[in-house]
Amino acid sequence: MTSFAKSNYDGKEFTLEVFARTYNHRYLDINLKLPIELMHLEGDLRNLISRHISRGRVEMTIKTTILKEGVYQVYINRGLVGKLIAEIESMRSQHHLTSEVELASLLRIPGLIEVQTDVQGISKEILDEMKEIIDTVIKSLVKMRIQEGQILANDIRERVESLSLMVDRVREHAKDYPRSVRETLEQNLKELLNGLNMDPARLFQEVAYYAERSDVTEELVRLQSHLSQCRKLIEGSETAGRKLDFLLQEILREINTIGSKCDLLAVSQAVIEMKTEVEKIREQAQNVE
Repeated sequence: MTSFAKSNYDGKEFTLEVFARTYNHRYLDINLKLPIELMHLEGDLRNLISRHISRGRVEMTIKTTILKEGVYQVYINRGLVGKLIAEIESMRSQHHLTSEVELASLLRIPGLIEVQTDVQGISKEILDEMKEIIDTVIKSLVKMRIQEGQILANDIRERVESLSLMVDRVREHAKDYPRSVRETLEQNLKELLNGLNMDPARLFQEVAYYAERSDVTEELVRLQSHLSQCRKLIEGSETAGRKLDFLLQEILREINTIGSKCDLLAVSQAVIEMKTEVEKIREQAQNVE
């Protein structure tokens, strides 16, 4: 499910900016972009996220500045600055240039300034406060995901009920199909074997076998059972995404079997409708945690 949350904090000891977003994904995939000050907390932050979210791609970007003195040390490559100034003075003298070189312009050149961060200088209290803010952002993500999940659950619930009605329709159309198959086979075989010497018992045994194979009662019972399990998953409080994926595979298998065993036009049309509905549910189930 897609959701996003952000937080900006400006305090006396640090500033913190957190932006998080989630996308649909079959598994839990966490992508963190952390400043050097928080790199050593990557494991803790991953555990923090996984406690709240079990499925989906999570992207989180964090920016921070520690306001406590001594955490940052700024180093200027004075030798390089001197070399640059000497070269600039030489060029100005050689080409009779009159423009002045500002130090601020020089310092924008990459490599002249290096900022080192003393991670050990960041107190545990500051880190704990940061983690609380990040945890609040994650909870906001989860809240938005729950709201979206309720909408998805309603949609899936309606589609499951629609499937159930289709199953009842197939049952009604197919209830007399095995008898029809048996009668048709018997009549055709009698016409084909007219005058031939063949054991009637063996003949009717073969007819009964093929008629039984055309009975879809067992598949319809299993199909309704799977739909009932889908309802329980949707209404339950546990994560249901992966279980729904499995159930939908089983439902599709039963529908395909029904289509192959019963070639009535009404049943074939219902099978197409059911497969279309299952695919729509599968698309939604990919968004469910």
